Amino acid sequence: MNSHISRADEGGQGSLGVSEFRPYLTTEEENQINKQFQKDTWRRNRQVLWSGVPHGLAQEWADERGMQTLTTAMGPLMVSDHPSCLKSKKSQKSWSRYMRGASAVFAYHISKGEKITVLSPPPPTRFHPDGLTNYQALEEPVLKGAIRGSAVSCIEMVHPTVKGAEDFCYQVWPADDARLWIANFGMLPPKEHWRRISPKKRNLIVSQTELFISGGANMQNVSGPAKALTEKQKREKKEVEMRKKVEKKMEEKRKMEEKRKLKEKRRMEEKRKMEEKRKLKEKRKLEEERKMKEKRKLKEKRKMEEKRKMEEKRKLKEKRKLEEKRKMEEKRKLKEKRKLEEERKMEEKRKLKEKRKLEEERKMEQKRKMEEKRRKR
Repeated sequence: MNSHISRADEGGQGSLGVSEFRPYLTTEEENQINKQFQKDTWRRNRQVLWSGVPHGLAQEWADERGMQTLTTAMGPLMVSDHPSCLKSKKSQKSWSRYMRGASAVFAYHISKGEKITVLSPPPPTRFHPDGLTNYQALEEPVLKGAIRGSAVSCIEMVHPTVKGAEDFCYQVWPADDARLWIANFGMLPPKEHWRRISPKKRNLIVSQTELFISGGANMQNVSGPAKALTEKQKREKKEVEMRKKVEKKMEEKRKMEEKRKLKEKRRMEEKRKMEEKRKLKEKRKLEEERKMKEKRKLKEKRKMEEKRKMEEKRKLKEKRKLEEKRKMEEKRKLKEKRKLEEERKMEEKRKLKEKRKLEEERKMEQKRKMEEKRRKR
């Protein structure tokens, strides 16, 4: 078991009970959540709270850095099909109240450590203007010592919605060092659209928060929204009237804003349609150009094919011509060869005839000489 909760906090006179969390949790529910946070899975000083940023982004940011959101720390108590999870047994309203109580218990356990990391939109509007988010109305007062003076030493802040600032951390309590963040990233445009809280829900949150603070808060260490809510209890009648006027004004402002947004939406829709029309026209033009290009390429290809065929035909004709010429040359050479052969034969025949003639003359001469010799005898 982790040592972040003292013996006095585990039970008896110093236990966290219905007195602190009565607007949200029963004693049994509180004890169940306390037991979950006292397990070895608790990572001291590695918790993350968030306000004004998407839950998915906050969960992803924490998971990537090995840190715990309320969802992570609650474990099976947040798994809807787990026997320990009470979600299926509660209405949406009761479950919302239960989660606010779990947030307060989570913040109390964090307050036993040294520091906490909070994710929010960047300056100048880091928190909801109403001051009634879970973090502003419950978690922050507890972190600063609303329950028996147990407070963290330091609250640090990160603004993960700003690209490049996902790991830039600075202190906001006890001293606010927002100037360090502004020096690095500048003063960005304020967040314009905050989640709207209905008057009925607003009154419920206020009354529950007042009951929570009046039940167990150490007001000396509470500042900001929590202290403002306590002072509000003293001037309730006056503020009810003021609230109605403000709500009426806000309702009118909301309607005007909705009207403006509707007009803006229509304008954007017209602009989108015009853009789509322009893109369609551009697409058709590109399609026509593509077809013309393909047609031109096809024509060019056919022309090249015809040219190639003509060239092949010319080469074939040239080849045939050369072949005929070669054959004629061979025929001529053969004829020449035959003629030379005949001439050679005729020459040989003439020489043979000449040789015979000479032989006969020689024989005749010999005969004549023999005759001459015989006569002399």
